Amino acid sequence: MSTKEATSHIHEFNQNDLVKSASILREFVDGTPSSWDNFVKAAAEPASAIKISNGIASYVSMKMREEMFTDIVLPPVKVLPNELIPMQDEDKVYFMVERDDTETEAYWTPFEAGSVGEINPTSRRLPIPMEKIKIKTIRKEKTDLYAYKMDLMSLIDKAIFDAIRAVVDSGFLTIAGQIISQHSENAVTLSGGTLEKQHIVALKKKMADFRIDPIPSNVPKAEDSTPACLLFNRSRFYDVENWDPDSVGDDITKELFINGYSWPTFMGLRFAKSFDAPKDKIWLFGPPKYLGVNAILDDLTVTVRVEADTLIIDAWMVRGLGIVNTKPVIEGTLT
Repeated sequence: MSTKEATSHIHEFNQNDLVKSASILREFVDGTPSSWDNFVKAAAEPASAIKISNGIASYVSMKMREEMFTDIVLPPVKVLPNELIPMQDEDKVYFMVERDDTETEAYWTPFEAGSVGEINPTSRRLPIPMEKIKIKTIRKEKTDLYAYKMDLMSLIDKAIFDAIRAVVDSGFLTIAGQIISQHSENAVTLSGGTLEKQHIVALKKKMADFRIDPIPSNVPKAEDSTPACLLFNRSRFYDVENWDPDSVGDDITKELFINGYSWPTFMGLRFAKSFDAPKDKIWLFGPPKYLGVNAILDDLTVTVRVEADTLIIDAWMVRGLGIVNTKPVIEGTLT
Protein backbone atom coordinates (compact mmCIF):
# COMPACT_ATOMS: atom_id res chain seq x y z
CA MET A 1 0.00 0.00 0.00
CA SER A 2 1.44 3.32 -1.00
CA THR A 3 1.10 6.47 1.07
CA LYS A 4 1.26 10.00 -0.29
CA GLU A 5 1.50 12.73 2.29
CA ALA A 6 1.98 16.48 2.54
CA THR A 7 2.51 18.65 5.58
CA SER A 8 2.00 22.38 6.08
CA HIS A 9 3.54 24.31 8.98
CA ILE A 10 2.20 27.86 9.15
CA HIS A 11 4.16 30.48 11.12
CA GLU A 12 2.81 33.87 10.07
CA PHE A 13 -0.44 34.99 8.49
CA ASN A 14 -1.89 38.04 6.86
CA GLN A 15 -5.27 38.78 5.38
CA ASN A 16 -4.16 37.57 1.95
CA ASP A 17 -3.59 34.09 3.38
CA LEU A 18 -7.32 33.60 3.91
CA VAL A 19 -8.03 34.68 0.35
CA LYS A 20 -5.36 32.32 -0.98
CA SER A 21 -6.52 29.39 1.08
CA ALA A 22 -10.13 29.96 0.04
CA SER A 23 -9.15 30.05 -3.63
CA ILE A 24 -7.11 26.83 -3.28
CA LEU A 25 -10.03 25.00 -1.67
CA ARG A 26 -12.83 26.65 -3.62
CA GLU A 27 -13.05 24.03 -6.36
CA PHE A 28 -13.74 21.33 -3.77
CA VAL A 29 -16.36 23.05 -1.61
CA ASP A 30 -19.72 22.18 -3.17
CA GLY A 31 -19.99 18.78 -1.42
CA THR A 32 -21.08 16.82 -4.51
CA PRO A 33 -19.71 13.32 -5.24
CA SER A 34 -17.67 14.67 -8.15
CA SER A 35 -16.24 17.41 -5.92
CA TRP A 36 -15.13 14.87 -3.30
CA ASP A 37 -13.70 12.66 -6.04
CA ASN A 38 -11.63 15.56 -7.35
CA PHE A 39 -10.49 16.39 -3.80
CA VAL A 40 -9.26 12.86 -3.09
CA LYS A 41 -7.46 12.72 -6.44
CA ALA A 42 -5.77 16.05 -5.72
CA ALA A 43 -4.82 14.96 -2.19
CA ALA A 44 -3.11 11.89 -3.66
CA GLU A 45 -0.78 14.06 -5.76
CA PRO A 46 2.18 15.49 -3.79
CA ALA A 47 2.19 18.95 -5.39
CA SER A 48 -1.53 19.60 -4.97
CA ALA A 49 -1.59 17.92 -1.55
CA ILE A 50 0.92 20.51 -0.31
CA LYS A 51 -1.35 23.31 -1.55
CA ILE A 52 -4.37 21.71 0.10
CA SER A 53 -2.54 21.25 3.40
CA ASN A 54 -1.34 24.84 3.29
CA GLY A 55 -4.81 26.08 2.44
CA ILE A 56 -6.47 24.21 5.31
CA ALA A 57 -3.83 25.30 7.84
CA SER A 58 -4.03 28.92 6.75
CA TYR A 59 -7.83 28.97 6.75
CA VAL A 60 -8.14 27.44 10.23
CA SER A 61 -5.35 29.61 11.66
CA MET A 62 -7.04 32.78 10.46
CA LYS A 63 -10.36 31.62 11.92
CA MET A 64 -8.67 31.02 15.27
CA ARG A 65 -7.27 34.55 15.31
CA GLU A 66 -10.62 36.08 14.37
CA GLU A 67 -13.19 33.87 16.14
CA MET A 68 -11.55 32.00 19.03
CA PHE A 69 -12.14 34.26 22.03
CA THR A 70 -8.99 33.20 23.86
CA ASP A 71 -6.86 34.52 21.01
CA ILE A 72 -8.90 37.74 20.92
CA VAL A 73 -8.72 38.41 24.67
CA LEU A 74 -5.05 37.40 24.94
CA PRO A 75 -3.40 37.57 21.50
CA PRO A 76 -1.04 34.62 20.98
CA VAL A 77 2.71 35.15 20.96
CA LYS A 78 5.41 32.92 19.55
CA VAL A 79 7.89 31.19 21.85
CA LEU A 80 11.03 29.48 20.61
CA PRO A 81 12.52 26.14 21.63
CA ASN A 82 15.56 27.83 23.17
CA GLU A 83 13.22 29.67 25.58
CA LEU A 84 11.87 26.41 27.04
CA ILE A 85 12.92 24.50 30.14
CA PRO A 86 12.45 20.73 30.51
CA MET A 87 11.16 19.66 33.91
CA GLN A 88 12.93 16.83 35.71
CA ASP A 89 10.94 13.57 35.83
CA GLU A 90 8.32 14.97 33.45
CA ASP A 91 7.84 14.35 29.75
CA LYS A 92 7.03 18.01 29.12
CA VAL A 93 8.69 21.31 28.42
CA TYR A 94 7.72 24.64 29.99
CA PHE A 95 7.98 28.31 29.26
CA MET A 96 9.16 29.81 32.54
CA VAL A 97 7.80 33.20 33.59
CA GLU A 98 10.09 35.03 36.01
CA ARG A 99 7.67 37.11 38.05
CA ASP A 100 8.60 40.44 39.59
CA ASP A 101 5.43 40.75 41.67
CA THR A 102 4.48 37.94 44.07
CA GLU A 103 1.41 39.57 45.59
CA THR A 104 -1.09 37.81 43.32
CA GLU A 105 -1.65 34.14 42.55
CA ALA A 106 -0.92 32.85 39.08
CA TYR A 107 -2.72 30.10 37.23
CA TRP A 108 -1.96 27.88 34.28
CA THR A 109 -3.86 25.10 32.57
CA PRO A 110 -2.63 21.98 30.74
CA PHE A 111 -5.07 21.82 27.83
CA GLU A 112 -5.17 18.05 27.43
CA ALA A 113 -5.75 17.37 31.11
CA GLY A 114 -8.35 20.12 31.36
CA SER A 115 -7.38 20.88 34.95
CA VAL A 116 -6.10 24.07 36.49
CA GLY A 117 -2.91 24.47 38.48
CA GLU A 118 -2.33 27.26 40.99
CA ILE A 119 1.17 28.55 41.62
CA ASN A 120 2.16 29.40 45.18
CA PRO A 121 1.68 33.15 45.69
CA THR A 122 5.24 33.48 46.97
CA SER A 123 6.78 31.74 43.97
CA ARG A 124 8.61 33.95 41.51
CA ARG A 125 8.62 31.28 38.81
CA LEU A 126 5.52 30.33 36.83
CA PRO A 127 6.05 27.27 34.60
CA ILE A 128 3.59 27.23 31.70
CA PRO A 129 3.45 23.77 30.11
CA MET A 130 3.47 23.46 26.34
CA GLU A 131 0.74 21.01 25.38
CA LYS A 132 0.08 19.30 22.06
CA ILE A 133 -3.52 19.77 20.92
CA LYS A 134 -4.38 17.16 18.30
CA ILE A 135 -7.67 16.60 16.53
CA LYS A 136 -9.25 13.19 16.10
CA THR A 137 -7.93 11.89 12.79
CA ILE A 138 -10.31 12.41 9.86
CA ARG A 139 -10.44 9.10 8.00
CA LYS A 140 -12.96 8.71 5.17
CA GLU A 141 -13.16 6.23 2.31
CA LYS A 142 -13.90 7.88 -1.00
CA THR A 143 -17.24 6.09 -1.42
CA ASP A 144 -18.28 7.30 2.06
CA LEU A 145 -17.48 10.87 1.04
CA TYR A 146 -19.87 10.57 -1.93
CA ALA A 147 -22.75 10.27 0.53
CA TYR A 148 -21.28 12.67 3.10
CA LYS A 149 -23.66 15.28 4.48
CA MET A 150 -21.01 18.04 4.73
CA ASP A 151 -19.02 19.93 2.16
CA LEU A 152 -15.26 20.34 2.60
CA MET A 153 -15.33 23.67 4.43
CA SER A 154 -17.98 22.44 6.86
CA LEU A 155 -15.86 19.37 7.55
CA ILE A 156 -12.79 21.55 8.24
CA ASP A 157 -14.79 23.88 10.49
CA LYS A 158 -16.29 21.06 12.55
CA ALA A 159 -13.46 18.53 12.72
CA ILE A 160 -10.47 20.91 12.99
CA PHE A 161 -11.43 24.46 13.97
CA ASP A 162 -14.26 23.60 16.38
CA ALA A 163 -12.19 20.83 17.99
CA ILE A 164 -9.24 23.12 18.70
CA ARG A 165 -11.45 26.02 19.77
CA ALA A 166 -13.31 23.81 22.26
CA VAL A 167 -10.05 22.78 23.97
CA VAL A 168 -8.46 26.24 24.07
CA ASP A 169 -11.52 28.33 24.92
CA SER A 170 -12.76 25.92 27.58
CA GLY A 171 -9.28 25.93 29.11
CA PHE A 172 -9.30 29.72 29.24
CA LEU A 173 -12.73 29.89 30.89
CA THR A 174 -11.66 27.19 33.34
CA ILE A 175 -8.78 29.39 34.47
CA ALA A 176 -11.04 32.44 34.73
CA GLY A 177 -13.65 30.53 36.72
CA GLN A 178 -11.02 29.20 39.10
CA ILE A 179 -9.71 32.70 39.71
CA ILE A 180 -13.17 34.05 40.54
CA SER A 181 -13.90 31.10 42.85
CA GLN A 182 -10.79 32.02 44.85
CA HIS A 183 -11.12 35.81 44.57
CA SER A 184 -14.67 36.99 45.22
CA GLU A 185 -13.41 40.58 45.18
CA ASN A 186 -13.06 40.20 41.40
CA ALA A 187 -16.81 39.59 40.96
CA VAL A 188 -19.55 42.15 40.27
CA THR A 189 -23.34 41.72 40.31
CA LEU A 190 -25.05 43.41 37.35
CA SER A 191 -28.78 43.92 37.85
CA GLY A 192 -31.35 44.24 35.11
CA GLY A 193 -31.00 41.03 33.11
CA THR A 194 -29.64 42.66 29.93
CA LEU A 195 -26.25 44.18 29.11
CA GLU A 196 -26.36 47.95 29.64
CA LYS A 197 -23.85 50.79 29.48
CA GLN A 198 -23.71 51.09 33.28
CA HIS A 199 -22.68 47.44 33.54
CA ILE A 200 -19.58 48.03 31.44
CA VAL A 201 -18.80 51.11 33.49
CA ALA A 202 -19.10 49.02 36.69
CA LEU A 203 -16.69 46.39 35.35
CA LYS A 204 -14.17 49.04 34.36
CA LYS A 205 -14.47 50.68 37.78
CA LYS A 206 -13.89 47.36 39.54
CA MET A 207 -10.70 46.78 37.57
CA ALA A 208 -9.56 50.34 38.26
CA ASP A 209 -9.80 49.61 42.00
CA PHE A 210 -6.83 47.23 41.76
CA ARG A 211 -3.18 48.06 41.43
CA ILE A 212 -1.98 45.98 38.51
CA ASP A 213 1.63 45.68 37.45
CA PRO A 214 2.75 44.65 33.95
CA ILE A 215 3.72 41.02 33.50
CA PRO A 216 7.46 40.26 33.65
CA SER A 217 9.80 41.56 30.99
CA ASN A 218 10.91 38.08 29.90
CA VAL A 219 7.42 37.29 28.63
CA PRO A 220 6.70 37.89 24.93
CA LYS A 221 3.51 39.91 24.71
CA ALA A 222 1.16 41.79 22.43
CA GLU A 223 1.62 45.48 21.68
CA ASP A 224 1.67 47.59 24.84
CA SER A 225 -1.19 49.70 23.51
CA THR A 226 -3.61 46.76 23.20
CA PRO A 227 -6.59 47.66 25.46
CA ALA A 228 -8.65 45.53 27.83
CA CYS A 229 -11.25 43.19 26.36
CA LEU A 230 -14.89 42.38 27.11
CA LEU A 231 -16.09 38.81 26.62
CA PHE A 232 -19.78 37.98 26.46
CA ASN A 233 -22.21 35.57 24.85
CA ARG A 234 -22.92 36.52 21.26
CA SER A 235 -26.63 36.89 22.03
CA ARG A 236 -25.77 39.78 24.39
CA PHE A 237 -24.68 41.86 21.44
CA TYR A 238 -28.38 42.26 20.63
CA ASP A 239 -28.71 44.02 23.98
CA VAL A 240 -26.15 46.58 22.79
CA GLU A 241 -27.94 47.01 19.48
CA ASN A 242 -31.08 47.96 21.40
CA TRP A 243 -29.46 50.73 23.42
CA ASP A 244 -31.26 54.04 23.12
CA PRO A 245 -29.01 56.51 21.23
CA ASP A 246 -30.46 59.38 23.24
CA SER A 247 -29.52 57.86 26.60
CA VAL A 248 -26.03 56.38 26.17
CA GLY A 249 -24.16 59.58 25.30
CA ASP A 250 -22.76 61.21 22.18
CA ASP A 251 -19.44 59.35 22.15
CA ILE A 252 -21.02 55.92 22.34
CA THR A 253 -23.74 56.92 19.89
CA LYS A 254 -21.08 57.85 17.37
CA GLU A 255 -19.16 54.61 17.95
CA LEU A 256 -22.17 52.34 17.76
CA PHE A 257 -24.77 53.97 15.57
CA ILE A 258 -22.73 56.12 13.18
CA ASN A 259 -19.55 54.12 12.65
CA GLY A 260 -21.49 50.84 12.59
CA TYR A 261 -19.61 47.65 13.36
CA SER A 262 -16.27 48.55 11.84
CA TRP A 263 -14.90 50.00 15.07
CA PRO A 264 -12.01 48.08 16.69
CA THR A 265 -12.89 49.23 20.22
CA PHE A 266 -16.06 50.03 22.11
CA MET A 267 -16.12 52.29 25.17
CA GLY A 268 -12.32 52.09 25.04
CA LEU A 269 -12.38 48.28 25.12
CA ARG A 270 -11.89 45.50 22.63
CA PHE A 271 -14.63 42.86 22.65
CA ALA A 272 -15.06 39.17 21.93
CA LYS A 273 -18.38 37.43 21.32
CA SER A 274 -19.02 33.68 21.50
CA PHE A 275 -22.00 31.39 21.90
CA ASP A 276 -19.71 29.27 24.10
CA ALA A 277 -19.55 32.01 26.76
CA PRO A 278 -22.19 31.75 29.54
CA LYS A 279 -25.21 33.94 28.82
CA ASP A 280 -25.33 35.38 32.33
CA LYS A 281 -21.63 36.32 32.49
CA ILE A 282 -19.85 39.44 31.23
CA TRP A 283 -16.09 39.21 31.58
CA LEU A 284 -13.59 42.04 31.52
CA PHE A 285 -9.98 41.01 30.98
CA GLY A 286 -7.19 43.52 31.40
CA PRO A 287 -4.77 44.55 28.63
CA PRO A 288 -2.58 41.62 27.55
CA LYS A 289 0.55 43.25 28.96
CA TYR A 290 -1.00 42.89 32.45
CA LEU A 291 -2.85 39.60 32.00
CA GLY A 292 -0.76 36.60 31.04
CA VAL A 293 0.75 34.42 28.34
CA ASN A 294 -0.94 32.72 25.40
CA ALA A 295 2.11 31.04 23.91
CA ILE A 296 2.37 29.11 20.65
CA LEU A 297 5.37 26.85 20.25
CA ASP A 298 4.32 25.02 17.07
CA ASP A 299 1.75 26.70 14.84
CA LEU A 300 -1.05 24.68 13.32
CA THR A 301 0.25 21.77 11.26
CA VAL A 302 -2.05 19.96 8.83
CA THR A 303 -1.20 16.65 7.18
CA VAL A 304 -3.20 15.33 4.22
CA ARG A 305 -2.61 11.89 2.76
CA VAL A 306 -4.36 9.17 0.79
CA GLU A 307 -3.93 5.48 1.52
CA ALA A 308 -5.52 3.36 -1.23
CA ASP A 309 -8.96 5.03 -1.53
CA THR A 310 -9.02 6.46 2.02
CA LEU A 311 -8.54 10.15 2.73
CA ILE A 312 -6.72 10.86 6.01
CA ILE A 313 -6.32 14.32 7.55
CA ASP A 314 -4.49 15.10 10.79
CA ALA A 315 -3.97 18.47 12.47
CA TRP A 316 -2.18 19.57 15.63
CA MET A 317 -0.44 22.45 17.33
CA VAL A 318 1.60 22.99 20.50
CA ARG A 319 0.70 25.86 22.82
CA GLY A 320 0.44 26.88 26.46
CA LEU A 321 -1.69 29.31 28.47
CA GLY A 322 -1.19 31.02 31.80
CA ILE A 323 -2.72 33.92 33.72
CA VAL A 324 0.18 35.70 35.42
CA ASN A 325 -1.91 38.34 37.24
CA THR A 326 -5.30 37.47 38.70
CA LYS A 327 -6.37 41.05 39.38
CA PRO A 328 -7.24 42.00 35.78
CA VAL A 329 -9.83 39.18 35.58
CA ILE A 330 -13.26 40.63 36.39
CA GLU A 331 -16.52 38.67 36.18
CA GLY A 332 -19.93 40.30 36.04
CA THR A 333 -23.09 38.25 36.61
CA LEU A 334 -26.36 39.46 35.14
CA THR A 335 -29.30 39.04 37.49
